[in-house]
Amino acid sequence: MKKVIALMLAMMMAVLLVSAAMAEEAQGREMYVYTKNGKVLLVRSSMSSDNNSNVIGSLPYGAKVIIYGIRDGWAMIDYKNTTGYIKSRFLVKQKPAPYGSSGKTSGTTKDASVEAAAQPEKGKKFENDWAIAGGLAEIYYEEEGYKVSIEIDRDGAGSRWEYACYYHEDTDNLVSVSSSRLDYTFDPETGERVYGDYAYEGFDEGNQATEFSIDADSLVWKDGREDAGAGLKFANIGRFDGVWRNEAEEVEAFFMWNGLSEDEMFYTVYITRGKTNGAQYTVFVMNGDYDPATGKLNAYGTCTLFTKNASGEYESSEDGESYDAVFSKTENGKVLFETANGIELEYDIMGLEGDA
Repeated sequence: MKKVIALMLAMMMAVLLVSAAMAEEAQGREMYVYTKNGKVLLVRSSMSSDNNSNVIGSLPYGAKVIIYGIRDGWAMIDYKNTTGYIKSRFLVKQKPAPYGSSGKTSGTTKDASVEAAAQPEKGKKFENDWAIAGGLAEIYYEEEGYKVSIEIDRDGAGSRWEYACYYHEDTDNLVSVSSSRLDYTFDPETGERVYGDYAYEGFDEGNQATEFSIDADSLVWKDGREDAGAGLKFANIGRFDGVWRNEAEEVEAFFMWNGLSEDEMFYTVYITRGKTNGAQYTVFVMNGDYDPATGKLNAYGTCTLFTKNASGEYESSEDGESYDAVFSKTENGKVLFETANGIELEYDIMGLEGDA
């Protein structure tokens, strides 16, 4: 058991080191705001557009911002020493030409922003991560519809599908208006992806439209171009992947979805309590399953205590006990650590995915 715990802790530290390197690489990347009709873009204090209570400002067309990281369609940015979140789809690498012949934007009020469309209430059930063995589907809502991203890795190669969809009220489905497929292999030496050309990319015409439906908590993928989703049903795994923190309570939870095979369809959760450079801190290593009926992730595992000795090195000890933890998502997009007196954890965009 000690060898297993040591190995899992080593894996956690390796992932966190890679994550930190990615975040450092992303810092300082400059991009520009590009919106249709020159409208301003709202800046928010959190990754949610359910209402405007978290709006802290706006960006004009063509504004240059610094990108810190991107996740689920949101970018963490800095603009004139103000940090916030914007929709990443409105960012471009090159400075756009001035809008209109006069070069003026359409204004600087919230009423002129690009975030006017409300999300269909019945379509919210699609906004989750969905998994099969070796595959993951991510669905999130943007101002003009839904974005569906699917990746499936098998036998040393893989494919990535991207769909822009709208919610169809009559059929209770997501229906695509455009789609693409990009294939890749893995470099045998570095393990990095090697991308080829797009198999297809463009608007879906006629029977090319792809549909996504939900059947008994499973996502059904009816691909209109090549029937790639035939026989596949993706399980609802919530949306926990990444690093979540509460600095005041000195709690960090790192959720990592496994899913490489049918036997590994679960989350691994690393929970750290206390400062890792302090005199003492605790690490829990757990495996957990998401229950879509309750919206809770139930995890169980063991605990390791790290104590700094007189020479400044950490010594580890295990108490041999088994621990349980329950997590759920709040309406404002945070993770609720229910078995720790309801501590709320905020997503750290720098903790996992720092590169655009």
